[in-house]
Amino acid sequence: MSTHTGVCNFCGTGCGHLLEVGDGAVRGVFASPGHPVGRGRLCVRGWHIHELLSTRDRIVEPLLPRSCGRLEAVPYNEAVGAAAERLSRYSGDEIAFLASPRASNEDNYLMAKLARTVFRTSNIALASDQGHADAAEVLLEGTGMPAMLGALTEIRKAKLILVVGADIAKLNPIVGSEIHMAARGGADLVTLSGRSTQIAKLSGTHLWTKPGTLRHALAATAKVLLERGGQDEAFLRDRTEGFADFARYLSGLDLEALTVASGLTRAEIEDLALRLSRAPSAMAFFSSGISGLDRASVALLFDLFLAAGKIGREGSGVNPVTGICNIVGSYDVGASNLFLPGHKRAEGPAAGRTPRQLLALSPSPLKALVVADRDEEIVRHADKLKGLECVVYIGAYDNPFADFAHIVLPAATSAEA
Repeated sequence: MSTHTGVCNFCGTGCGHLLEVGDGAVRGVFASPGHPVGRGRLCVRGWHIHELLSTRDRIVEPLLPRSCGRLEAVPYNEAVGAAAERLSRYSGDEIAFLASPRASNEDNYLMAKLARTVFRTSNIALASDQGHADAAEVLLEGTGMPAMLGALTEIRKAKLILVVGADIAKLNPIVGSEIHMAARGGADLVTLSGRSTQIAKLSGTHLWTKPGTLRHALAATAKVLLERGGQDEAFLRDRTEGFADFARYLSGLDLEALTVASGLTRAEIEDLALRLSRAPSAMAFFSSGISGLDRASVALLFDLFLAAGKIGREGSGVNPVTGICNIVGSYDVGASNLFLPGHKRAEGPAAGRTPRQLLALSPSPLKALVVADRDEEIVRHADKLKGLECVVYIGAYDNPFADFAHIVLPAATSAEA
């Protein structure tokens, strides 16, 4: 037996693990004791990653249609050649690519390069990527960094932690554990949520909001912060632009109406604003994705922490927590119709459309689709997928999407690459 270091890819936390390898297979997994985030821990998903590598659902051979249209195993070179020949017939809006937020930066960069330079299309998106772009665009516009503005290794240095909406303890257990450890060490832990989540139960304060009103609660808190003079004037003067516009926007809001809409009391909102203003350092956490915050709510949270001077300092920052392991890195390398590598915004001919957008058109110009890994949501367009001339699926595991494929190419998992 030998051990190999790796990073768990079940969620966006990125805990380190040691994989035990023997007889050509991964036999077990152990937590990496020196990893800065995991600190010798794995969640229940991470402890079972070796079982996923040996599931019967693994795709182990390339498949091409043979007699009666049935997919049959063929040599890899033959399958790759067939894929290249069939896909060479399409370009522009006739073809689209779905990259994988579970794949490596290198793999996604190559897929984006393949789409844009070989097939001359900007129609590339990330599989199962609903909602994350809202958070990415807000943070990119605000700081130039469309990802966490704080460090996971500094959670225990935060004196106030605000969890907005998501149950971090279940979605990202190790991050939730770090937040809980910070609270046990004296941090002021506040959860803003309409549900009695696990992280809310671990919080010193749970502010119950009405469903769908987080935006109102954040706007009310920001308005009170400014009205009570809780903003960090020196920070705003030296490190921000456009604060006057934000203050003018808040001044036009009706605090009483926001308070009633949110379900919170005036005293609760004033208390939160005061605690945030007085805290030497503060972090905010929210889920990034389909169950996360909308663009307006992310913007209000970001501006609230800017006004309080709680961004760009040790133990501070606004932090979207992703449920998919490499969604941020995938944006970094341009696997998106919104961004080119380095987060340069895609404009003009470089701005394409997603496969979902193309399939939703009537008639749809899409004729060919290349999918990496999997996408559980696009099967909602099953009827139109069946009508495509060529679907190439590249993945490690069988799933319903592979049923639409004309060509299937197996791929190694991140642990095996």
